[in-house]
Amino acid sequence: MKTTEYILSTLTLLSFCLISAKADLIYYDGNDSDSSFINSTNKATGMTLFYTNNEDLMQVSGGRRTVDGSGEDSGNTGNEYFNLNPTTGDNWDLAGLYDSISGDIGGGAVEGIMYLSFLVRAHYPASSVSERKDGDLPYGRYFGMDLYRNDNGLVGIGNAWGAHAYSTYGSVTGNQDLKDSTGGTTYISVDTGTHLMVARIAFHANEADDISVWLDPNPQDGNTQSNEVRRYIATAKGDLSFNKIGYKAGNIPITNAVDFDEVRFGTSWEDITPIRNSNELIWYDGQGANSLFTNTTYNSGGLHYQMANGEYLDVSGGKRITPGTGDAGTDTFTLDTGADTTWQNLSLIDAESGLIGGGDVNGVVYFGALVRAQNGVTGTTEDKSGTPPEGTEAYVQLTRPGLNNLGVLGMGNGWNPWAYSIAGVFGPHCDLPRADENPKYLSYNTSVRMMVAKITFKANANDTVTVWLDPNPDNGDSQDTNTIHHATYSGDLSFSQISYRSGNLGAPSAWEFDEVRLATSWAGVAPIHYGTLIILR
Repeated sequence: MKTTEYILSTLTLLSFCLISAKADLIYYDGNDSDSSFINSTNKATGMTLFYTNNEDLMQVSGGRRTVDGSGEDSGNTGNEYFNLNPTTGDNWDLAGLYDSISGDIGGGAVEGIMYLSFLVRAHYPASSVSERKDGDLPYGRYFGMDLYRNDNGLVGIGNAWGAHAYSTYGSVTGNQDLKDSTGGTTYISVDTGTHLMVARIAFHANEADDISVWLDPNPQDGNTQSNEVRRYIATAKGDLSFNKIGYKAGNIPITNAVDFDEVRFGTSWEDITPIRNSNELIWYDGQGANSLFTNTTYNSGGLHYQMANGEYLDVSGGKRITPGTGDAGTDTFTLDTGADTTWQNLSLIDAESGLIGGGDVNGVVYFGALVRAQNGVTGTTEDKSGTPPEGTEAYVQLTRPGLNNLGVLGMGNGWNPWAYSIAGVFGPHCDLPRADENPKYLSYNTSVRMMVAKITFKANANDTVTVWLDPNPDNGDSQDTNTIHHATYSGDLSFSQISYRSGNLGAPSAWEFDEVRLATSWAGVAPIHYGTLIILR
């Protein structure tokens, strides 16, 4: 699970993550199903975190690890330990943190800075504001990310045994609650929220090392956090050289279960607190092999697409082929709009209806996808007879329960039209015209196309949507109205589901879909790719 190169861009499945990292990220574990865990359980949904500045979102890969608390008995079955096996020439060595004599990270003559960060969430909260040492639930437990030198637990970051507060423990630091810097004892009791924990270790050559630990720091403030951010800071504390890490949850089974995600080691603050602005990607489906589809066929070749500005759209490597079989060829599933989801955090959910954009919601959502027909039309006029291939329909579609098959908004090709078109609550098969051409519509063909919609939700009033075909990503909402196919409509555009459909005429109706994105900015649905996709494993 070590990096072989230090650039990371994209991707996650049915989640919200474009992961990026700078050149000095040393180690990364997004806790997906391929992680090297034995006694823990992978969950496909990652842990979403808004930083304390409430402007930026922690990038999440889409998975997490759940470690059940079963204590030190029965062979440490509730804990995960593995050796990092640092060696000459690896990432630790290249970062100047490996001591070849001791074989440890930060050992011997090493002089350097290392940062560690991770997301953590307890399944069972503390319920008192006083520390209890008697082992009664939920106090008689501990959890954390541990640094080990062989079998010596140097420091654990999470929750110390007997403490109800977020804290540190271990042979070097001892049990230390994370407190604010005003001189009081204002620690934070363990709850069931997702938290970011960050540690900075300054290794000193043949001398005691320094350590700083922060709970939910503001990434923009780096090492100079404001007073209210809980922390533990100690200089010349002890020998923190290590070669092993551990994921711990212990002493009281099951109720102590803890989730870990997005584990990062690096040499700068920016590496281990990557920022993704919250106005970008909310929901993403790169069409991986494990997508939640039932009536469609997965194909590992993605829909590679060159945008109008000459840049390539990042493609995850898969696509979904929807055979044309009418409604039986439609896949519909419900988006997660519950508590602590990005939709909720961005105030895009109407509490009464539970719909994205419903009721009194004001806001903007962008909807983008790549589409491709397997069979193009042959005519240049609209054929309403239903003769193949003109009598087809295919949509990547936003919808909600109770609507007919037009849904809220579908992008692709409507029943009867030969042109790229849209459909929804505003009407059936509405073509996308272009002002400077005659005919004004574009026949659908076998090329890969990008379709982007901007939905503007209006509180207790009709919403508006504009849809563009093959827009220039550099121009955002300000596309050339003469040269770009587009249309604007209005209606109740609130939604809670997404579907993929192609139908009515069997095989000639088959369409492919890829890179489906929901975001609150143009950049979230039309990302520009300038680098190389690197898998950090």
